[in-house]
Amino acid sequence: MKTLLTTLALAMSATSLSAQNYLVFENNDNSAKSLSIDGLKITFDNDNAIATAGGKTETFPLNDLKRLYFSEQEITAIEQVLTQDNEVSIEVENGRLKVYAPEGSHIAVYTLDGRRINREYLSQGNYVVRVNDQSFKIAVK
Repeated sequence: MKTLLTTLALAMSATSLSAQNYLVFENNDNSAKSLSIDGLKITFDNDNAIATAGGKTETFPLNDLKRLYFSEQEITAIEQVLTQDNEVSIEVENGRLKVYAPEGSHIAVYTLDGRRINREYLSQGNYVVRVNDQSFKIAVK
């Protein structure tokens, strides 16, 4: 994985990826974080990849990384919005909504003007995700 990351870092510095503005780090648990490729710097220390871009630094254990890929969309709400009891988490990846909730939970997605929509694919915008009796605001960029 370290070789892959090094090759990827070199490729990013040598090419212009105007339509692909983010590098997405996806973990084995399918959680993901994205960083802008503008000024992206990746270093390695103690089996970790340390990525810095735009004043934001993220550390990724190499053993936990599933894959890396470029995306035109920033991954938002991917850091798992959690309830106080950590039972519900919501992620958005490439317009796809992933909701992790207790079995039997009622899940609905609404536009900000109150229209209920299909949650299969979300276009750019803001939404309210209702899980049982809790509401979460998410942004898809």
